[in-house]
Amino acid sequence: MNQEKYEFGWWIEIVTDQPIYIYYFGAFQKYWEAEYYKKGYIEDLEKERSRIVNIEIRKLQPKKITIPIINAPYAFSKPFLKTWKEAPFSILKKIVN
Repeated sequence: MNQEKYEFGWWIEIVTDQPIYIYYFGAFQKYWEAEYYKKGYIEDLEKERSRIVNIEIRKLQPKKITIPIINAPYAFSKPFLKTWKEAPFSILKKIVN
């Protein structure tokens, strides 16, 4: 199985709830580069009718660049479904790691 390794750098992290995904776009060497290209990635997701709930630019090395949250076991539990809109984003990250 071919597992791609992504480089460490500045990444645009976009979370959508229709569908429920975390997307990473990058890597960029400078923060301002990620900020500059962010609008284009947002527009692409909106054209696909994705509903964006959170956007962050972070320095990291993602293990995956497209993460379906729905595949996480916790995603179907009542606490998750009830608190999806109010949940701090850090909780969502713990679900997929």
